[in-house]
Amino acid sequence: MKHNTLHAGLLLLALGVCSVVAGANDDLARRGTIGLGVQAATDEGLPIAVTRPQGPADRAGLKVGDVLVSINGTKVLGQPQLVELLRTIPGGAEVEVKFIRDHTPQSIKFKLDATPGEQVEGSDVSYSSVTVPAGYQLRTIITRPKESPLAANGKIPAFMFVQ
Repeated sequence: MKHNTLHAGLLLLALGVCSVVAGANDDLARRGTIGLGVQAATDEGLPIAVTRPQGPADRAGLKVGDVLVSINGTKVLGQPQLVELLRTIPGGAEVEVKFIRDHTPQSIKFKLDATPGEQVEGSDVSYSSVTVPAGYQLRTIITRPKESPLAANGKIPAFMFVQ
């Protein structure tokens, strides 16, 4: 009984500080993905080590050996900074990438793909969002097993994440 009380208390706490957006179906934009990997920074920028086949960078024409210089005017100085920069750009957004190919500066514009949704084998994954008192929304991800030995008792374990 103590276990159920804890879950109910956490649920009430969550509902007390957040309101569920009725009918929301993952209405929040997912982060963008550029579809490439880079090597360690050089004086020029970040050399492209690999592109994901049919990913945004590949479709735009970026190639292994090109050197990333900037994205949307922000100079890329290292892989961690590139990751942080891309975290701020939603999927579907257009970016301007400046790069160097064969010692020639170039620029190209293309749209980022959205990061794919989570998939868990044997489970249903559902998305929604909550609005916090400050007015911004957080994505919720609920993962429910399709079958569980506990289901006979009406209890189905689930995991809920808030991003």
